[in-house]
Amino acid sequence: MKHVNLYLLKAMDYYPCNMEEAIQSIQYALSYNDQNPHTLLLAGRMYAEIFQDQGEAIKYYEDALAADMDAVKVYPYLIDAYLETGEFEKAERLIDFAMKIKALEKSIIVSKKIKWLEMQGEFAKASKLLDLLRLELYDNDWKSWLEETEARLKSKKEITKKWKKKLSM
Repeated sequence: MKHVNLYLLKAMDYYPCNMEEAIQSIQYALSYNDQNPHTLLLAGRMYAEIFQDQGEAIKYYEDALAADMDAVKVYPYLIDAYLETGEFEKAERLIDFAMKIKALEKSIIVSKKIKWLEMQGEFAKASKLLDLLRLELYDNDWKSWLEETEARLKSKKEITKKWKKKLSM
Protein backbone atom coordinates (compact mmCIF):
# COMPACT_ATOMS: atom_id res chain seq x y z
CA MET A 1 0.00 0.00 0.00
CA LYS A 2 2.97 2.28 -0.60
CA HIS A 3 1.08 4.29 -3.24
CA VAL A 4 -2.15 4.97 -1.34
CA ASN A 5 -3.09 8.19 0.37
CA LEU A 6 -6.36 9.40 1.82
CA TYR A 7 -7.08 11.86 -1.00
CA LEU A 8 -6.52 9.19 -3.64
CA LEU A 9 -8.93 6.86 -1.85
CA LYS A 10 -11.53 9.63 -1.71
CA ALA A 11 -11.06 10.41 -5.40
CA MET A 12 -11.45 6.73 -6.28
CA ASP A 13 -14.59 6.57 -4.17
CA TYR A 14 -16.13 9.67 -5.77
CA TYR A 15 -15.18 8.89 -9.36
CA PRO A 16 -17.22 8.97 -11.60
CA CYS A 17 -20.42 9.65 -9.65
CA ASN A 18 -19.43 12.85 -7.86
CA MET A 19 -17.05 14.62 -10.22
CA GLU A 20 -16.71 17.82 -8.18
CA GLU A 21 -15.47 15.89 -5.14
CA ALA A 22 -13.39 13.52 -7.29
CA ILE A 23 -11.58 16.41 -9.00
CA GLN A 24 -10.95 18.19 -5.74
CA SER A 25 -9.64 15.00 -4.13
CA ILE A 26 -7.39 14.18 -7.08
CA GLN A 27 -5.95 17.70 -6.96
CA TYR A 28 -5.18 17.27 -3.27
CA ALA A 29 -3.70 13.84 -3.94
CA LEU A 30 -1.45 15.26 -6.68
CA SER A 31 -0.32 18.11 -4.45
CA TYR A 32 0.47 15.57 -1.74
CA ASN A 33 2.46 13.35 -4.13
CA ASP A 34 2.65 14.18 -7.83
CA GLN A 35 4.60 10.98 -8.58
CA ASN A 36 2.00 8.50 -7.33
CA PRO A 37 1.16 6.23 -10.30
CA HIS A 38 -2.35 5.46 -9.05
CA THR A 39 -3.15 9.15 -8.66
CA LEU A 40 -1.70 9.93 -12.08
CA LEU A 41 -3.70 7.08 -13.62
CA LEU A 42 -6.97 8.34 -12.15
CA ALA A 43 -6.20 11.91 -13.25
CA GLY A 44 -5.52 10.60 -16.75
CA ARG A 45 -8.75 8.66 -16.79
CA MET A 46 -10.66 11.79 -15.78
CA TYR A 47 -9.15 13.71 -18.68
CA ALA A 48 -9.81 10.89 -21.13
CA GLU A 49 -13.27 9.76 -20.04
CA ILE A 50 -14.87 12.94 -18.71
CA PHE A 51 -13.13 15.81 -20.47
CA GLN A 52 -12.39 13.89 -23.70
CA ASP A 53 -8.83 15.28 -23.67
CA GLN A 54 -6.66 12.37 -24.76
CA GLY A 55 -3.56 14.54 -25.07
CA GLU A 56 -3.67 15.53 -21.41
CA ALA A 57 -4.58 12.00 -20.41
CA ILE A 58 -1.50 10.68 -22.23
CA LYS A 59 0.72 13.04 -20.22
CA TYR A 60 -0.67 11.67 -16.95
CA TYR A 61 -0.40 8.05 -18.11
CA GLU A 62 3.19 8.54 -19.26
CA ASP A 63 4.04 10.24 -15.96
CA ALA A 64 2.51 7.30 -14.10
CA LEU A 65 4.72 4.84 -15.98
CA ALA A 66 7.74 7.08 -15.50
CA ALA A 67 7.07 6.97 -11.76
CA ASP A 68 6.53 3.19 -11.74
CA MET A 69 6.99 0.96 -14.80
CA ASP A 70 5.26 -1.83 -12.86
CA ALA A 71 1.99 0.10 -12.63
CA VAL A 72 0.26 -2.53 -14.77
CA LYS A 73 -3.16 -0.88 -14.69
CA VAL A 74 -1.79 2.06 -16.72
CA TYR A 75 -0.82 0.14 -19.87
CA PRO A 76 -4.31 -0.55 -21.30
CA TYR A 77 -5.37 3.07 -20.79
CA LEU A 78 -2.23 4.47 -22.40
CA ILE A 79 -2.51 2.09 -25.35
CA ASP A 80 -6.14 3.16 -25.89
CA ALA A 81 -5.16 6.84 -25.70
CA TYR A 82 -2.41 6.30 -28.28
CA LEU A 83 -4.86 4.51 -30.57
CA GLU A 84 -7.50 7.21 -30.20
CA THR A 85 -5.00 9.94 -31.07
CA GLY A 86 -3.62 8.03 -34.04
CA GLU A 87 -0.22 7.41 -32.48
CA PHE A 88 -0.10 3.91 -33.89
CA GLU A 89 3.66 3.40 -33.69
CA LYS A 90 3.69 4.30 -30.00
CA ALA A 91 0.73 2.01 -29.42
CA GLU A 92 2.45 -0.86 -31.21
CA ARG A 93 5.69 -0.43 -29.24
CA LEU A 94 3.82 -0.24 -25.95
CA ILE A 95 1.76 -3.33 -26.81
CA ASP A 96 4.92 -5.27 -27.61
CA PHE A 97 6.56 -4.10 -24.38
CA ALA A 98 3.47 -4.79 -22.27
CA MET A 99 3.27 -8.37 -23.58
CA LYS A 100 6.59 -9.04 -21.80
CA ILE A 101 5.36 -7.89 -18.39
CA LYS A 102 4.54 -10.93 -16.28
CA ALA A 103 2.01 -9.34 -13.92
CA LEU A 104 -0.09 -7.88 -16.73
CA GLU A 105 -3.21 -9.71 -17.88
CA LYS A 106 -2.25 -10.70 -21.41
CA SER A 107 -5.82 -11.00 -22.67
CA ILE A 108 -6.31 -7.25 -22.20
CA ILE A 109 -3.16 -6.43 -24.14
CA VAL A 110 -4.02 -8.92 -26.89
CA SER A 111 -7.43 -7.23 -27.21
CA LYS A 112 -5.60 -3.90 -27.69
CA LYS A 113 -3.42 -5.52 -30.38
CA ILE A 114 -6.58 -6.72 -32.13
CA LYS A 115 -7.96 -3.18 -32.00
CA TRP A 116 -4.65 -1.85 -33.37
CA LEU A 117 -4.69 -4.36 -36.24
CA GLU A 118 -8.31 -3.49 -37.00
CA MET A 119 -7.46 0.21 -37.12
CA GLN A 120 -4.62 -0.61 -39.54
CA GLY A 121 -7.08 -2.43 -41.82
CA GLU A 122 -5.46 -5.80 -41.06
CA PHE A 123 -8.76 -7.61 -40.54
CA ALA A 124 -7.46 -11.11 -41.35
CA LYS A 125 -4.56 -10.78 -38.90
CA ALA A 126 -6.92 -9.40 -36.27
CA SER A 127 -9.25 -12.38 -36.79
CA LYS A 128 -6.39 -14.84 -36.37
CA LEU A 129 -5.29 -13.11 -33.18
CA LEU A 130 -8.90 -13.22 -31.98
CA ASP A 131 -8.84 -17.01 -32.41
CA LEU A 132 -5.60 -17.21 -30.42
CA LEU A 133 -7.13 -15.06 -27.70
CA ARG A 134 -10.05 -17.49 -27.50
CA LEU A 135 -7.61 -20.29 -26.71
CA GLU A 136 -6.07 -18.28 -23.87
CA LEU A 137 -9.32 -17.46 -22.07
CA TYR A 138 -10.59 -19.61 -19.23
CA ASP A 139 -13.92 -17.99 -18.41
CA ASN A 140 -16.89 -16.42 -20.19
CA ASP A 141 -16.20 -12.81 -19.21
CA TRP A 142 -14.98 -12.04 -22.74
CA LYS A 143 -17.73 -13.88 -24.60
CA SER A 144 -19.77 -10.88 -25.80
CA TRP A 145 -16.66 -8.88 -26.68
CA LEU A 146 -15.31 -11.79 -28.72
CA GLU A 147 -18.60 -12.27 -30.58
CA GLU A 148 -19.03 -8.56 -31.32
CA THR A 149 -15.44 -8.17 -32.47
CA GLU A 150 -15.61 -11.28 -34.65
CA ALA A 151 -18.82 -10.04 -36.34
CA ARG A 152 -17.35 -6.56 -36.87
CA LEU A 153 -14.12 -7.94 -38.38
CA LYS A 154 -16.08 -10.29 -40.65
CA SER A 155 -18.23 -7.40 -41.85
CA LYS A 156 -15.19 -5.24 -42.51
CA LYS A 157 -13.49 -8.04 -44.46
CA GLU A 158 -16.58 -8.41 -46.65
CA ILE A 159 -16.85 -4.65 -47.24
CA THR A 160 -13.17 -4.48 -48.13
CA LYS A 161 -13.56 -7.40 -50.57
CA LYS A 162 -16.53 -5.67 -52.26
CA TRP A 163 -14.62 -2.41 -52.61
CA LYS A 164 -11.59 -4.15 -54.06
CA LYS A 165 -13.83 -5.81 -56.68
CA LYS A 166 -15.47 -2.48 -57.59
CA LEU A 167 -12.15 -0.67 -57.83
CA SER A 168 -10.59 -3.36 -60.02
CA MET A 169 -13.36 -3.12 -62.64
